[in-house]
Amino acid sequence: MYTLLALGGGTSWFRGSLEIQQSVDRLVLSQGPSTLVRIVLYAWPLVVLLGAFLCYRTLFTSQTSTFTCDRASGKCQLNGNDAPALANIKGVELDTTYRGKEGRFYYPTLLLKDGGKFMLTQQGAQKESVIADYRATVKTIEGFLGGSEPRLETSFTYSASTWEKVYSVGTLAGGALLMFVILGLAMTRTYTFDKTARKIELVDHRPLLGDKTRELAFGEVSLEHQGEAVELVLNDKSRVTILERDEDNVAKQLGELLK
Repeated sequence: MYTLLALGGGTSWFRGSLEIQQSVDRLVLSQGPSTLVRIVLYAWPLVVLLGAFLCYRTLFTSQTSTFTCDRASGKCQLNGNDAPALANIKGVELDTTYRGKEGRFYYPTLLLKDGGKFMLTQQGAQKESVIADYRATVKTIEGFLGGSEPRLETSFTYSASTWEKVYSVGTLAGGALLMFVILGLAMTRTYTFDKTARKIELVDHRPLLGDKTRELAFGEVSLEHQGEAVELVLNDKSRVTILERDEDNVAKQLGELLK
């Protein structure tokens, strides 16, 4: 197996194995990305699109939730869906969680008689006006649980804080930037030695970013070994590493083609 030094040391998590195509007057060495990189390359745009959708929701939308209870039937609902029965609710609180750099979030939460909790929303509040709305909802539910009103209906609205909006935009930008990194890892490099045309074509192909091509005439180069590596030495003394290790004597075949 051959390894293209310029591609990062051969087969790995990021690089696939080197492919060799050979005929009488032509030799092609090609190495592309690993299967893992190909999978990530095709899947990551979907992740970025999902991130863009979530970012849009964070920046431009709000979500209103409605909690109802009927004392006669003992049934409670959240946004029209079944919630814990009134008989199973012992209290309510404004619960908090802390998420490291994201900060503290507040949630209106039912306290159940079996020791569990039921969050009335998965949208934790950081914005002061939203926290105040959540707190008002908690007080309304407390009043219903301790009172005798026949029915409860209370609504609360979530909207993102400035920090949440900045964090969402930053996350989306990071995902898009990572996409360009993945495009770089997905490069396929091809070296073509054509004896008939007496030229060498070096092609770097990156999806979406196009091809970068360099052509060298046979008369411009000579072949040399540097340890186990095989290099082309140009007339200006610059070098292009072809193989890190010449395990199957490819240098001999290249030498015959370059004559």
